[in-house]
Amino acid sequence: MLLTLGRRLVRTQVENKECVIMILPLFLPAVVTNPANPVPAERFPTFASIPQPTLNSETSFSKQCSASGGEGSAQADAPYFAPGGAYGARWSNWQQSFRTCVPWLMPSSDEDLAEILEYAQAHNYTVRPGGATGTQFAAVTDGTDENTIVVSLANYTAPSNWEYELNEPASTVRVNAGWSEFKLYSRIRPAGYTLPTQTALPIFQLGGMVANSVHGGVYEASFVSKNIKSLRVMTADGVIHHITSESELRMWRNSYGLLGIITAIEFALLSVSAFQVIYVSRSFPWSEANFWDFVVSDAMAGLQPPGAAAGSQSAFSGQFFMDMSTSPEQVSFGAVVTLMNGNATFPDVPSATPTVGEYAQLNTEGTEEPLQPDFSIQAPLFESIARVIRRGLAENVGNDGFLGMNPTPRNIYYAAYFVPISNLSAALDVMRSDAVARSAAAASTPTFTWSFPFEMRFVRVTDDATLTIVPPGTYGVVEFLSPSTLGADPADNQDMMKAFYAMEKALMPLGAVPHVAKEWGFEADDSEYVTAFAAASVCNIYTDATKQAFNSYRLQLDPQGRFAGGGAMGLLAPCGVSD
Repeated sequence: MLLTLGRRLVRTQVENKECVIMILPLFLPAVVTNPANPVPAERFPTFASIPQPTLNSETSFSKQCSASGGEGSAQADAPYFAPGGAYGARWSNWQQSFRTCVPWLMPSSDEDLAEILEYAQAHNYTVRPGGATGTQFAAVTDGTDENTIVVSLANYTAPSNWEYELNEPASTVRVNAGWSEFKLYSRIRPAGYTLPTQTALPIFQLGGMVANSVHGGVYEASFVSKNIKSLRVMTADGVIHHITSESELRMWRNSYGLLGIITAIEFALLSVSAFQVIYVSRSFPWSEANFWDFVVSDAMAGLQPPGAAAGSQSAFSGQFFMDMSTSPEQVSFGAVVTLMNGNATFPDVPSATPTVGEYAQLNTEGTEEPLQPDFSIQAPLFESIARVIRRGLAENVGNDGFLGMNPTPRNIYYAAYFVPISNLSAALDVMRSDAVARSAAAASTPTFTWSFPFEMRFVRVTDDATLTIVPPGTYGVVEFLSPSTLGADPADNQDMMKAFYAMEKALMPLGAVPHVAKEWGFEADDSEYVTAFAAASVCNIYTDATKQAFNSYRLQLDPQGRFAGGGAMGLLAPCGVSD
């Protein structure tokens, strides 16, 4: 994704050579803001709580929502029910492809949260847990039900032994589910620990990460939710439960907020004595052998490719950027590579543990003016990305594997697919052929082209969740995006939508499974008008047996369906059944 580093953050970190915080690019959620109450730098939501507008500072849009809601509906009345000042805004995702009238409530305590659930029970409202708003699929809500409310834990404080408690002998940590990954890392990294896997950016909310199919690029790691040791949750009746049995944890992992509200999480941790980040790149003639040689030799990937030598397997993680359209024969690959502990031995590359003070400094400077890749015609985008990454490394911008980003939402459309490693080279060849053909066609006729390098990370999925979206195995997660498309409506972007649709159709025969938090399920009608999230695709993610097993447990916890809402319920719907 787009690489951006805060200018002041870069300058200040250059002056302090003790730590390097490098960064991997991905997506940034929206900040809950009100024009009358801008978010000051010290309240940057990757670290602090999201500020709450009050009712008298509602936007005109929010007031229209209240006025247009039916009498007694959540849309009209829920903002006036605000235990502890919990009303925050109207829910939307980071890109505002979903901008709804659904009230967004932000309780600060268990008591507030239980009161919201009691109120919802009395008024027959649906309650949907919401994280950091990064999901493109309407898993939380699409806004069509005016009796839905979204609950965020951005301002929530857990009981002291669950707010934050590091158990060093056990290498575990208990933490508030409303914390961002950045806030968690600001505590555990100075103490010498890391999660066994981590996202490309640190701005996602922990509860949302474990309730969705969130993964990293660590070669030996599965989804983030695998690392849960126990959960503290509140069910629809307002009762707190401590989930410890593996049979129940399997149900809660990747459960889309359909079981209850995760208030705190106990994670397993890895000990870190040294950590390094480097960037490698190479151009080469496209072939399967050359591709795997770059992955295992240049990027030192910790995996065994099919039919290829394993290499040193020194790398802890890798994120790959692939320019496949330079020419029909030549490709350019780059990779951000992390190395840990005994493998962090590169000379002149910082390996020290970041300090508490350095994290505090990053927090207060997180909204400084961004340093962005050069998009000028003279500088190819792939080379520009490499320059920005290398500059960050040279100027010592951190040491935990994250990349800081400008908090302004971008109009970016993106899709990703889990491809079995045995078919990965064939999938990349499909993507390369499409990119080359579109670039060639654009030379004579204005048409859609892939204007940003493809991305890829590896993940080793294990059998840890009932609602896992792919079977156990090693996958390359390939991602393609369009960062420069104007207009959020599909009608404005049909050339782009058709390109995404064509790519999805070409990848599916190779065993590709869509990343459900992004764009997928493309469908064309008789006029060739393309939309995403077709019901026929959504209902096919899980087998009937999986749906039945999960629903059986769900109805035990929530027999009245208090949390049964949003697009997530479509994942559990039977296929071929119309309303």
